[in-house]
Amino acid sequence: MNTRKVIPQAMLCLLLLSACDESELFSSDDANPAEEEDPYTAVVLEPLEGSIASRAYDLNDAFQVVGESIDDQGLTRATMWTTAAGVATSTRYLGTVGIGSTALALNSHAQVVGRSNSADPASFNSSRPFACTEANGLRELSLPSTSCRGQAFDINDVGQVVGEAFCPGQVTSHIFGWTIDAAGHELDRTDFGTLGGTAAAAVAVNNTGTFVGHIDGPEGPPGRRGYVWTAAEGVTVIPGSGEALGLNDAGWIVGWTAGSADNKAFYWTSGNALVAIGTFGGPSSVALDINERNQIVGRSDASGIQYPFVWQEGIMIRLPNPGSGFGSGQAESINEAGAAVGWLLRSGINQPRAILWLPRGEV
Repeated sequence: MNTRKVIPQAMLCLLLLSACDESELFSSDDANPAEEEDPYTAVVLEPLEGSIASRAYDLNDAFQVVGESIDDQGLTRATMWTTAAGVATSTRYLGTVGIGSTALALNSHAQVVGRSNSADPASFNSSRPFACTEANGLRELSLPSTSCRGQAFDINDVGQVVGEAFCPGQVTSHIFGWTIDAAGHELDRTDFGTLGGTAAAAVAVNNTGTFVGHIDGPEGPPGRRGYVWTAAEGVTVIPGSGEALGLNDAGWIVGWTAGSADNKAFYWTSGNALVAIGTFGGPSSVALDINERNQIVGRSDASGIQYPFVWQEGIMIRLPNPGSGFGSGQAESINEAGAAVGWLLRSGINQPRAILWLPRGEV
């Protein structure tokens, strides 16, 4: 579960406020963490046959990984890798309802969600949300009409799915939620609107049904704010401009917030200040996911390169390359064993490769 992407209307007034001073947003003990020698091994997950590139977006505790394979025309194909002891034992195409697809998240039951492209494979404007199960394959999740477009970002272990959709007559995107059963049949769909903003999306949901994402203010994306929604309390807007991108079942939330010059990765718990988790010496960082051990993954820059990281208890660890010839990338998701997935660009050709990072004891 990518807890990297269901909500009432509240706290609109916070959307209209300007961002606080950076000193007011972060707790007073925010220091850039030291870089440590990396205790991880990097494994390349090769794309499907006929593709030249790949990205991994999520993994579960069974070390099943989902993402996309990309051909030389930019067409994406939703891909699942099954791994054991650092080796991909199978690489499977999950299908599409159009001409391209991307798998964005999966849960502990190997139920997969994402988007399927029905026209231009690189355009969100052509995408439809899907859920995929072993028993019934890939199926579209419903939207109010066939003219609507959207994507499903995350699924929890009880089959609750969150995402976004844009329909004719809407000016901007709305938050959508779905529930599926064990066989992948859709049980219900909810349009949560924009929660008082001008646009909104839900990108991650935990096993309690709490979800996070972003809400845009009247000025659009420049006024973007992260939020968390719970069934008991509705929507709470997170301090400062930015996005909430992941959460765990304990309620820790991660994402990025706009600082005085650049974006900074944070974690946050309700009622407390944002805590910055630092960088590798560059100006910016983004946190994308967190597990139940409060290990956080994302990317941080240094010397013009974006490095994937794992953070825990104040220490930021730069995840390694699988060998020479790799450049920038990011870690997208982390499971309870501390294994992470993401992607790195091949140097010189800028083609991504899906990467599985394993704690050395897991290899």
